[in-house]
Amino acid sequence: MAKASRAKGIAQMEMPKGLGDSDKKIFELAQRTMRGETSLKAELGLTEKELEGIYAVAYNLYRNGKYGDARLCFAYLCMFDPTVYKYVFGIASCFQAEGQYQAAGTYYAFASGLDQAQPAPFLHLGECLLALSDRPGAKTSFERAIKLAGEKADYKAVKSKAAVILENLKS
Repeated sequence: MAKASRAKGIAQMEMPKGLGDSDKKIFELAQRTMRGETSLKAELGLTEKELEGIYAVAYNLYRNGKYGDARLCFAYLCMFDPTVYKYVFGIASCFQAEGQYQAAGTYYAFASGLDQAQPAPFLHLGECLLALSDRPGAKTSFERAIKLAGEKADYKAVKSKAAVILENLKS
């Protein structure tokens, strides 16, 4: 509720005095974006194909262990559309691979809200919480991953890994 009110406030603000031409354009773009009239992606004319190309680069950087570079690409994608699950999940994965568990956990939590049917963010959030010595939080995350995975074949590996870690936590 407060976030929506803040966005509405920005959308209705009067332009501050003394702004240069480029600052005025940025301010107007921010207002139109907050009103839902446009997006940075639309303003720059980016296509889904172009974004998928950037995603492919980010994914390949990640697969090749270049986590910092991959994270920058995923962050770039999030600037254009922060509601795409795989972009946010990509940032989280990079932070986790770099050992930045607090940041990774934050992004995994965000990703879980973007696609509430996905068990993977909860599995990896649990791993991060374990690394941060939060066993109760990790246990809850692994249980959630198992529940979301259910009997779905696509999530069998996630469920199996979460179950093994959860069992080890009990011993």
